[in-house]
Parts: sequence; C-alpha cells; structure tokens
Amino acid sequence: MANSAQRIAQQGDGSPPNPALTVEDFKNLGLEGVTSENLDAIASSIANPPPNLIVGKVDTLAEVAVIIRNNIGSLQILINYADGKTPINDQLLSQLEPTVDNYRPPASTNLGLVVNADNLHAINSALRAVGGTAVNAWTKVNAIAQSYQRILNAADGTGNNTELLPTLEDYTRVGVKALNAVFTNGNNTDTAGRSNALSLLNEVLDASPRTRVATVPALESLAGIAARAVRLAREKETALSASDINELLKTTLTEDQMEVVRSGITGTRDDGSQVRTIDSLNEVKQKALDASAKIRAYADSITNPAPTRTDYQNLGIVGIDDTLHVTAINSALATSRINGAAVARPRDLQTIVDAYLRILNEAGDTTNAAPDPTAADYAAIGVEVTLPANAAQLLNSVLHGKTVDDINTVTKINILVQAANAIHALAKGKIEALDATPLTEEALARLQSQLTTLGVSAPPSGTLQAVIGAIRLSPDGGQDIDSLVKLQNLATKAQDAQLKINAYADDDSKPVPDATDYRAMGVDKIDGSNLAAINSTLASPTVQSAQTASPRLVQSIVTAYEHIFQAADGTECQHDQQSLQKRGRRAGGQLCARRFQWQGVSGLCRQFFDGGIDTNPTPDPASATARRRQRSLPGPAECLAPHA
Repeated sequence: MANSAQRIAQQGDGSPPNPALTVEDFKNLGLEGVTSENLDAIASSIANPPPNLIVGKVDTLAEVAVIIRNNIGSLQILINYADGKTPINDQLLSQLEPTVDNYRPPASTNLGLVVNADNLHAINSALRAVGGTAVNAWTKVNAIAQSYQRILNAADGTGNNTELLPTLEDYTRVGVKALNAVFTNGNNTDTAGRSNALSLLNEVLDASPRTRVATVPALESLAGIAARAVRLAREKETALSASDINELLKTTLTEDQMEVVRSGITGTRDDGSQVRTIDSLNEVKQKALDASAKIRAYADSITNPAPTRTDYQNLGIVGIDDTLHVTAINSALATSRINGAAVARPRDLQTIVDAYLRILNEAGDTTNAAPDPTAADYAAIGVEVTLPANAAQLLNSVLHGKTVDDINTVTKINILVQAANAIHALAKGKIEALDATPLTEEALARLQSQLTTLGVSAPPSGTLQAVIGAIRLSPDGGQDIDSLVKLQNLATKAQDAQLKINAYADDDSKPVPDATDYRAMGVDKIDGSNLAAINSTLASPTVQSAQTASPRLVQSIVTAYEHIFQAADGTECQHDQQSLQKRGRRAGGQLCARRFQWQGVSGLCRQFFDGGIDTNPTPDPASATARRRQRSLPGPAECLAPHA
C-alpha cells in the first residue's frame, strides 16, 4: 500500500515512477474504476490535472479520486448495469437503467457516443449481454454503441439497400454469440460456414424492420436461426424447426414439410454456400418439396414420372451416385410393398437407400470387407418374401459371386431371395414321412433351378433328390446351409453318397456304404445296429440302383426293416392268410400279408421272422449274397426288399 501511494505521489509530482503505474497501484489504495483501458488517461491527468478540478499538484488521495471520477464519469453506472448490480447509481437509488446522459463521457476522452432515445434501449440490452468487463472503459462502450448503430441502420425494412452491413465483430461486440458458438467445436471453427451464415443474417437483417432486432435477445434469436440453417448443410443433427425457418423466411411450413426441407438443406454443400442468401435458401426449400412430391407420386404409381438422380439429391438423399443406383432405388419404389406414405419422410427413404446400397456393396465382396445386409435390409427394399436370418446369410454369400448388374433391380433380387428362402425352407432336421407325396417333376425342376440360381453346381444326373434329402435332414434353423460354401459342400457330399450307394446296390464288390454316407444323402435312422442289415439288403439280387435312386426309396428300406424287427418277436405264427394279416397288424399295421405275398416269402422266411432276428449279426467272411444266390429259397435280404 505504502509503495503504491509513493508511486502515485511521484506521478503527481511530475516524476513518473519506473516501472509505470499499474491498475493494482490504485486497487491497493481502495480506488475503483481504474482499468487497463483508462489507466494511461488517468495517469496523464494526475501528472497534469485539469485546472478546473485541481489547483496545483495532485498530492492527496481525495484528489486522486476526483481525477478518477472525472475520467470515468458515469461509466461506473454502465458497469454496474452490465454486471446486474443494484443500485446502479449510488447517487440515485431509484435508477434502474442507464439514461442517455449516462453515456456522455468526460470531455477529456474526446469521445462522442451515438446514444440517443432511439437506440438507448438496444444499447442497454447490449451492456447486459456483454457484462461489466466489456464496458469498463469509455472506448469499449463507444465501440458497442457504434456496432449496434450499424445493425440498426441496416434494419430499415428494405432489402439490398445498405452498403455498410455489420461485420462478425459488430455482432460479437454487442453480445450476439450464435455466430461463433454454432460454428465452433472445441478448438476448431468452421470459418467458411460462419462467413456464409453472416451473409444470410445480414440479408435477413437488411430486409427487416428495426423493431425486429431492437434488443440483443431478439438479434441473438435471428442470428441463431441463420447460423443453424447454414450449419445444417454440414451437420444434419443441427436443430432447425418449422417455426425457425418460418421466422427467417416469412413462410408457413408445417413440421412435416420442414422435415423435407431440412433434408434438402443437408444435401447442399457442406460449407453452406448454397444457403447463404434468402433466395438460395428458398430455392433449396422448394426443390426439396418438389422432389419429395415426385418421389411419393412414383411410389404410389409407376405411371407417374420416375425420379432422377437430381431429385434424390435435391431431397438430400445420400449415396445415389450414378444411374445404377437410381435404377435400383426406383425399382424399390415400384414394388407393391412401398408406397408414397412409406417414403413421405426423407429418413424413411434414406433407410431404403442405405439398405439397397448395403446389398449392392455385397456383390463381388469376396473378402467380406463390406457390412453384411440383414434380413431387414432385404425387407426394406420391398422384396416379396421375408427372409429368416440364416437365409439372409446364405443370400449374402451368394451375392459375393454376383455383380451389381445381377442385382440392380428388386425383381432380380426377388429371384435370389425366393431361391434362398425356398432352399432354407427345405431344412427340417428330419425326414419326410414314408408315405409323403413324392416331389413332382415340376417341383424337382424348380428346386434344381433355384439351387443353380444360388450358385450351387448342377448335380449329376439322378442325384438331385439326394441333395434335397440332405437339405431336409439338416437342422431346421438353417445353420448348416447359411452360406454358399456350406450348401455346396452339403450338395457335393449328397451327390457322392447317392452315387456310392447306387453303385453298391448294383455291385456289392464296390465300396460298402457307411452310416455317414446314408445320412449325407438324406437317409435317417441308420447306425451300427442296422447298418449291416441295410447293406445286406442293398447287396441282394432283388435290390438294384433303381431301388436306391432317392433318399425316399432308401428310407423305405430302413422303415421296412424297423417293422420286421418289431414282427420278429420269437412267437411262431400260423401260416394261413387270416393269421398272417392279424400278425401284420399286430406288428404296427405296416407289415401286412400282402407285403409278404408280394415279396414271395417262403416258409423259410416265415421261420426266420418267427424265430427272431439277430440285429447285430457277425459278418461272415464269405459273401452272404453269393451263398443265397446259390440257393433256391430266398434269404433275409430278399424278405426285406422294399415295397415299391
């Protein structure tokens, strides 16, 4: 304190201290109102006091206070008001706001502020917006007053007639924050976007009446709308409502229309240069509304004009980069599952576009670098059937071998979807019933076409039903055929198994089928307990490849063996027709007398049945078939030959 007093005394004595006086010197003595802005002026007045205030040298604390008050004048009132302090005037406790007279700085400042009754309210609102620190010097107050006056001069209600438009600094100086806040993210500022927002704001301001921007809150609101309208071009999550755009452009958009307009703005250049004027923003708005109407009309009826790439771009739909994309999306709109209501909102149309793009990107994606489309993606573009998840995975793998031209319409995709769905639907995890209706030639041809459409190699002659049987026997969730590789592997094994079993039925010197072979071709319920018996049937002279030409025929042999095992209960039966029929019904209704008769079963067969069957026979080194072929009576294998 003593040091500060000594330094100020030196200033008053005409011997300025070194270093020069500081704001802290005055604060140490309890003197308020000295700032870095007015420090030099006050120090100069202390060295050379105005003769009308001080006689002689400044050598008392009271005289220093007079100098400060004279320099500040009513600035303290403005500072107090800016900081929200009360009372703002210690000499007039009832005063609530600064008056025009309070904006009259001392003559020593050589400032003449442009504050009058017309702009007083506006400038007072600016003081409140910026705070006391921003008005702690008359030069600062003067700058604020000048900036707001430029803003008010521009707002004369007539557009394009003002040469001196406000700058970014003018808006910032009076307390408008939106132009900086909207375009600043951390340490990064979108200067191009901010510049275009300033252009839009000034054009709106130029066409506005003064009353529209008579306070900083009103000006901040207008600046915020202009800033967000431009920022929306880069950042689609920017908030901009129908009431906002209606306020900015004096339109009457509904919220539904505004959603379309918002999307249109997002489709413009990121820097906001396409919405930097009232006319350009209005143009973007109208083009978006027109494009949306055209797209909705086409979705309702393809007799209406088809949307073009420009239409999608005007609506702000991203990802449609060429004619192929336009063709693809238009084909989705043309499906019966998508109508105008389904694409009334741009976000819903974008969902369709994104889904189709994921599907197109899957074509040729042999490295699986692109995200896989989901079943929901296929549904989104309007395919005719719903794909289970594993069927969608199968289809995705199929697309790896396709080109974009193979799937550039929903019609083409429908063919693949139907094929994947049909093959997936075959997987039941169990065999068909023995008396199920065999597939017609037409059904077989359709399934073969669907398999080859998916990319499965055409099966060798006579093995298609094995492939189908193998698919049927795969788990009903479709996890064993959820890729083209898996499906092809299953088909190849089925074909190989079918050919191996056929070969053994024709010639028992060929490799003997095992349980995995039977299952591979779609035959169930063969294991170590009955494998030898089934193979002995195939080795019999009455069974040839014609009787093993499909999983259904081989499965009937397995089923017949099951019934015979049930009949072989060790109880002798009567050989008359009635007893034989009753015995057949007792065995489950499947082993009937007619079947025995059709087989030409002799007494030896019946003795074999009545005496029981060894279900785990020890293989005889000699060929059982060869021995039976030397005898006149049929053996067990002949008894088990399938009933065609």
